[in-house]
Amino acid sequence: MRDVVALAILLVCVPLLSAFDLSNSRVPAEEILSGGPAKDGIPAIVHPKLVRASEATFLDDADRVVGVVAGGEARAYPLRVLNWHEVVNDTLGPRPIAVTYCPLTGSAVVFEREAGGRALTFGVSGRLYQSNVLIYDHQSESLWSQLGGAAIAGPSADTPLRPIGSVETTWKAWRAAHPDSLVLSIETGFNRDYQRDPYAAYHRAPYAMFETRNADARLAMKAKVLGVRLGQESVAYPLERLAGAGTVEDRVDGVPIRIEYDSVARSAVAVRVDSGAPVTGVVVYWFAWTAFHPEARLWGAAGPSSRRERPPGEAYGTEVVAVTSHTAYWADLPMVALDADDVETSGLLVIRGELANRSDHSLHHVKLRHELLDGAGTVVAAEEGFSLLGESLVRSPELEVSARSLDESVALSPRGTDLFRMLFVASELPSFERYRVRVLEPGSPGAAQ
Repeated sequence: MRDVVALAILLVCVPLLSAFDLSNSRVPAEEILSGGPAKDGIPAIVHPKLVRASEATFLDDADRVVGVVAGGEARAYPLRVLNWHEVVNDTLGPRPIAVTYCPLTGSAVVFEREAGGRALTFGVSGRLYQSNVLIYDHQSESLWSQLGGAAIAGPSADTPLRPIGSVETTWKAWRAAHPDSLVLSIETGFNRDYQRDPYAAYHRAPYAMFETRNADARLAMKAKVLGVRLGQESVAYPLERLAGAGTVEDRVDGVPIRIEYDSVARSAVAVRVDSGAPVTGVVVYWFAWTAFHPEARLWGAAGPSSRRERPPGEAYGTEVVAVTSHTAYWADLPMVALDADDVETSGLLVIRGELANRSDHSLHHVKLRHELLDGAGTVVAAEEGFSLLGESLVRSPELEVSARSLDESVALSPRGTDLFRMLFVASELPSFERYRVRVLEPGSPGAAQ
């Protein structure tokens, strides 16, 4: 499909090359991906410099900040700084805290840094799980999931992090409510352009960069929701719906709560109705909330989830080429057609996997056929295409990409591996139950395609 050229940038999953011990990983190790930067390539702030609100002249009224209040002290952490560092290790009153921000999931979460009976400091691992940042602690080098709220690998696996109530709001709103607040300074000791948002294009785009589980098409992938979990129930409150509803009362796992939304500052917080005590919630992209909370209730929605399950499949290689792994999944991503009309279509079936050259000579190309079958085993749709080298897509720090044509042939080395990927437009598919991948033609150097 020629549209693969326009879309492949959205579907890159970089294999993990990890210095971290994943032997006891609580999530599938193959789903822990490299986000691009190496360990500490995004430098966490360990010794933050704070200034008074009156001295924060580098902030504009509309700038977004993460605000925290504890022990009678208020702090603000600008997103323009968190964009470049993702973790700030700080102490608020007597409490050591970690302020974390993941630009890919649009989520800011503040944790206590005391876990497992000791104070920890955190860095940025360079790894992702479900498109969400994995931080690591300097003491044990365990990996911790921001949205999962616990360690997922390493000596601290299964240890939870205790969240602290916070709000993402505008600097104007925070300063008005907390005029004595301290603010994280842009004097971090690192040479970064804090006037520029390196993720601006990503936030404007309707798609995610990495595959996640539990795609749910009831909302756009990047619709912002306030995610709340109490007991055994999790609920997502779309900010657009909250803006039209004002203050909302609901019950989560039997607990009456109230959602307060400020439409000017575009900020949302949850409190208990009985005591007014804050309820921990996180403003996050919808695709990320459903990745971690697949059974989440969507406030204001009628009817069941439209989430689609992964179809089962099988694959067949040859004596020369083996299909070593394969999967299929649904992705609610835009497809920008290469025609003059430039039409956008949501909903794709993606089939991808890896193959290996079993021979002792290079292969000029590998051709595959991707088939969709109904319950009787009849092929109802099929596409043919070539494999591509995993390094054919290179992402820049600006999240811009350059990709050579997928028709370009690059030799597959002896005993080497390659990736393949095929996209089907969901709206054009007949009913089917499973998929099949067949290797049709491994070509030697010089062979005609």
